[in-house]
Amino acid sequence: FFEKAVEIDPAFASAFLWLAHAHHYLNNLRERDEALKRAHALSQKATERERLLIEAEYAGYIIKDAEEHLRLLKEAAEKYPKDKEFQYWIGRYYLDRAMYELASEAYAKALSLDPDYPEALNNGAYALAGLKQYELDIVHLKRYASLLPGIFNPLDSLAEMYFRMGRLDEAIEHYGKAVSINLDSHQS
Repeated sequence: FFEKAVEIDPAFASAFLWLAHAHHYLNNLRERDEALKRAHALSQKATERERLLIEAEYAGYIIKDAEEHLRLLKEAAEKYPKDKEFQYWIGRYYLDRAMYELASEAYAKALSLDPDYPEALNNGAYALAGLKQYELDIVHLKRYASLLPGIFNPLDSLAEMYFRMGRLDEAIEHYGKAVSINLDSHQS
């Protein structure tokens, strides 16, 4: 969809940013970097909010300046204190660096803005797991699963946490449900 968006509007900076994210998750790093460079080149046409996120991602992935990446995310969070996305990205920054306490704080802020924010529930659970707070982690993941019924990832995350806790029967049960969903989605 993002490829279609930039085909329709080749000056759509935010679509290039999200295309970069899609490539990142597909491990297409060259394509990610090209999309980020294009987003950055077009960022003056974006809203201030979008521009700050583009600049932060550009600093992190293209310039490889982690301090600038975090500084820009924090600047955006200050300018947009009711925007859950910036708290999410700050949490992601810390989670990627195994700074679990800071990640957990950022995800808690995101969830205070939107208690049903699936991505913050999932990643927040991984931050809690890093702090060995598995019971709270399971609460987050059960809520995540209830928000996205029939989706693979919430069940897979729950299974992983049960496995880490040594609760193997529950891990097997949730892995089975996740695999079943994944197989069903690939058969249609």
